[in-house]
Amino acid sequence: PSLVNDFRFNYTYWQNRNLFADEEVCPGCLGLGLAQVSISGTNITLGNTSNATQGRDLRRFTFLNTLSWQKGTHRLRFGTELEYAPGTGFWGYCDPACATVASPEFVRALVPAQLIPVFFPNLPSVIRTQQDILNLPFLGGVVGVGDPAQPPAYNIDQAKKNNRIRLFAQDTWKVKPSFTLNYGLAWNFESTLVNKDLDKPALLAPLYGSDLSPTENNYKNFSPSVGFAWNIGSDNKTVLRGGAGVYWDTELLWRRLQERAFIGPRGNGRIQYPESGFINTFPGIIDLGAGGRPVAVGSPVVRSLTTMTLGQFQQIVAAQLPTVTALLAPSNPPDLSVRNIQFFKSGAQLYPSEYPVQRSYQMSLGLQRDLGHDMVLAVDFVRRVFVNTLLGEL
Repeated sequence: PSLVNDFRFNYTYWQNRNLFADEEVCPGCLGLGLAQVSISGTNITLGNTSNATQGRDLRRFTFLNTLSWQKGTHRLRFGTELEYAPGTGFWGYCDPACATVASPEFVRALVPAQLIPVFFPNLPSVIRTQQDILNLPFLGGVVGVGDPAQPPAYNIDQAKKNNRIRLFAQDTWKVKPSFTLNYGLAWNFESTLVNKDLDKPALLAPLYGSDLSPTENNYKNFSPSVGFAWNIGSDNKTVLRGGAGVYWDTELLWRRLQERAFIGPRGNGRIQYPESGFINTFPGIIDLGAGGRPVAVGSPVVRSLTTMTLGQFQQIVAAQLPTVTALLAPSNPPDLSVRNIQFFKSGAQLYPSEYPVQRSYQMSLGLQRDLGHDMVLAVDFVRRVFVNTLLGEL
């Protein structure tokens, strides 16, 4: 009875499919089938969501083993958790685009009333139809381009799985009948939270400096902890408890997928292609944000308030997207001397050279007193500090 082993196995399967609505799902809905359109100056977003199409098939095989050993005044525990987590899916974000347009009120606040019929002859007063949306001035956006399969194809057998390991040892020591001390140490490791198989291309040297090596895994995620319980006095009615420890979280695996596409070889995955990569083909477009300067035919589309409408931008995308897509034709075998980001000069969610995962420092100190008559009074001080969070330090 002094030695007990506890072994457990868990299997989890997660599947989701986030597809676009159609007439059957949302008959007559305003914006149905359009790009995701955010109307500036309002909280209104119409069209296809930027997060679709999307699907995931994720599996987790988790093995846990804990050994407990009672040895005199010590209760020792040793354990390990091993998790094998393969996952694949697709993520066709910004299909056919993610765009921002100006609301009629936004335009009227910036443009003199006598010039609105000249610059925006079809500006609607009320948005009732798809065409009303297409007649709104285009302010900027991105277009999803490339293979939506996730992870992207380069090194997919390595990139699609994450191995998680946790080892720990802990001792609960009854130093004397009125005082118990707990202390332990754990170590956490995950194999595929960052794109450790892809270095940064030379184009990013102004951001990263001379060290363009891949973002490294975190091998030093140690979690020490210590605590105590002290029965004060001889009446067994007052207990002082305290403890502190370091605890590690994990990382959202989807966050590395966009970087993997941008710094991977040409044609590896899906990227956000900015409006400036498309060429204006409409004469007479005026950049009102630049004081009325013309946007010449053959020059890049401008991210500003211009006389270009969303409908015109969609026509430009439809005509030029095949050429952009051709640039993303993958080479076989993959050629790391030519990366996606070198073609498009823009990227998203790039990881720094060192990327520690989230962790917290936690401590507590509390006093508990038995008042009698089935009443207990407890006073506790608790402090938690979280660092390396997605929103900064808290």
